[in-house]
Amino acid sequence: MKRTFLIIIGVITLVSPIQSQNLYYKFEVGTNNIYSFAIANLATGWMNALADRMLFDNAYTYTYLQSVDNSQGLKTRNYNITGITAREFFSDVTTGGKIGYQSSNPGNFNWGVFGSAHYRINQFKTITKSSDDEYHNDIQRLLLGGGLLLSYGDIESSTRFTFEAGLRYEMPMYYKGFLGKKSDVLNQGLSSHFAIRINGNGALQGLGVYADIPHYKLYKKDDSQVVVSNLRMYTFGIIYTITPWKIIKIYNL
Repeated sequence: MKRTFLIIIGVITLVSPIQSQNLYYKFEVGTNNIYSFAIANLATGWMNALADRMLFDNAYTYTYLQSVDNSQGLKTRNYNITGITAREFFSDVTTGGKIGYQSSNPGNFNWGVFGSAHYRINQFKTITKSSDDEYHNDIQRLLLGGGLLLSYGDIESSTRFTFEAGLRYEMPMYYKGFLGKKSDVLNQGLSSHFAIRINGNGALQGLGVYADIPHYKLYKKDDSQVVVSNLRMYTFGIIYTITPWKIIKIYNL
């Protein structure tokens, strides 16, 4: 607990001197488990309150695993989103951040650019239809990219909308599954990222939706891996972050 508190203070210390309204920065945490989402949201909410600004975004994610060819006798399945085992708790986790520039012109329209870096863990089951054998798959990837920001609404307004679009290059870092334990069975490639969020100081700040669309097949295709050559992961999420002002109001800080 002491180490966690020191880390939080360190992050706040690093970011607090940055007062420029043209600097865009965001730390992000996403998970698909109900309990890990609740815990992460409380933690990021308190860190936002301690820093007195929106350092963190928190998201609940859902990853759709495109079905493999049914003629191969395989199917895929996500882990239980209400499970409490380690695999279920951390079955779909993304952490990372963005940093860039955003304009602060008077009027209703502003823009920005950013670079991003994320690390993602996906765990899911592969099941053989003939014998109902289950195989655990653990895929970890590094996502590097960038994008554009378009904001609508006066910068002094309590509520304004931000549209975000970007590209990420996804690189496999680790793989363990029914094809063995080697990351070279995985492809690397581009994915698109889109998000719509509500900013400002109003009650709805921190709410939004996003989608990650891959432009490549997850597994490489060769004689040994043709059974999964068409698998893709499509991710959709709801952004819900406890803002500093919500914490202050709830606890009368």
